[in-house]
Amino acid sequence: MTVPSASPQAVLNVAQQLDAVVVSMDDLTRFRTPYPWVTESGRFVKLARAEWNWVFV
Repeated sequence: MTVPSASPQAVLNVAQQLDAVVVSMDDLTRFRTPYPWVTESGRFVKLARAEWNWVFV
């Protein structure tokens, strides 16, 4: 599901409701206080550009 929102909190709210994995180019782990599950293994995946490729970090 794609959440069309500029608000990271909106994305995290939807992911929390759906028990979904979040894939984002932003580091959403800074929201670990209200959303402690973002630091759980497999719940948040950061996408980054490495030269000409996209990688998951």
